Amino acid sequence: MNYWEKRFEKLKRQQMGKAETFTAAMRREYMKALTSLRKEVLDWYYRYAEENEISLADARKELDARELKAFRLTLKEYIKLAKKKDLPQKYIKMLDKASIRARLDRSQELYIKTSRYVEELAKSQNLSMRSLLSEVYEDSVYKTAYEAQKLKGKFSTFKEVAKQDIETAVSKPWASDGKDFSQRIWENKAQLMNTLQTEMTRSFMIGEGVAPLINRIQKRFNVSFSNACRLIETETAYVQEKAMLDTYDTLDVEQYQILAVLDLKTSDICRHLDKKVFDRKDAKPGITMPPFHCYCRSTTVPYIEGVTDATEATRAARDLSTGKTVFVEGDLHYEEWYNKYVKNTDTGALTGLKTSNGITIAKLSKHQQERADVRSLDLDGIRDALINPLHIGEVVVKENGNSQRFIGEATTVNINPDTGVIITSWPTGKSRLRKYKKGK
Repeated sequence: MNYWEKRFEKLKRQQMGKAETFTAAMRREYMKALTSLRKEVLDWYYRYAEENEISLADARKELDARELKAFRLTLKEYIKLAKKKDLPQKYIKMLDKASIRARLDRSQELYIKTSRYVEELAKSQNLSMRSLLSEVYEDSVYKTAYEAQKLKGKFSTFKEVAKQDIETAVSKPWASDGKDFSQRIWENKAQLMNTLQTEMTRSFMIGEGVAPLINRIQKRFNVSFSNACRLIETETAYVQEKAMLDTYDTLDVEQYQILAVLDLKTSDICRHLDKKVFDRKDAKPGITMPPFHCYCRSTTVPYIEGVTDATEATRAARDLSTGKTVFVEGDLHYEEWYNKYVKNTDTGALTGLKTSNGITIAKLSKHQQERADVRSLDLDGIRDALINPLHIGEVVVKENGNSQRFIGEATTVNINPDTGVIITSWPTGKSRLRKYKKGK
């Protein structure tokens, strides 16, 4: 495995590690819910521990008005009949029916009391998982951009990920059944609640003790937790790969290569697809891009033919514009890249800003935008220069448009005062800074 493959495999492991951490936290939530539910069941059983069967008084309460009217029985007559050894068949059926109904109602009562724990568990899982997937998507976009730019041999500004893009990536269904992760959580919840109701009803109908019921409830919880784990792993894998493909699109990476983890746990499909190259436009989850199955560990690597491996100090790469080998900033770490090329580079944030002398900023000039692609664009410095300038120069009249200079502590900015266009910007020189700070 070469340097770049190792880098992207590491990125995959980092993001899936978040899924593992989330799963561990969710296990604790499941255990908490199960403990509360078990206590509720035990308390309920202990409350009725002295009753071997449903009392006649309770059975009578379960008879509806129509039935009571039909039999015209008072409570005293009801009890009297029950004590007889040779009851007419119709009365035996009536008592059995009342007993069964009471048992069913009691099982329903217990189910209602305990189902809230499952409901709360699902709500918490849905909220937390949305947060997890959003974090994975955003983090994967930036780290993929960082690695891909190193691979291409050119660093440039990279637009911050929009919240809407995150929401779309996380919420949009991608599997063939058209369901998103939230729907699957609620389905898992409904399945667990249905099985709990079935188990409780069965337990009451056959009159078994509390221990067998609790054991079966625990088994049902284990099944539900396994389903949840599978969902977490699969959705995290997809969102991470989705982030990578979206970043390839932004950076004009036309092809990608499948990278499988080759060990004894690797599936046949991933082994078969390892090293396969696909066009970005043909990416399809489960077919030409991971995840290919549940718990899939495969990932992708940007494919640029002719890119060499890295040396220790610098990294050799093929310049896509010239075709020549260039050496990129091999010592530029991710945090440095993020701070330099991502943070404070959302030029749209300057639109609508009012300068200290009342000029409304409309946009950045093409020249300024091009500068943003080759060097750090300090938006905070520009903003500070326009709002809190150390000095504002006179308007300079030019044929191609007027300009006015705003000198800030960190950045100096030229704007067109007539159009509100930021023409250019550059770091404020030390001598100029001393001059105007002294004047302040």
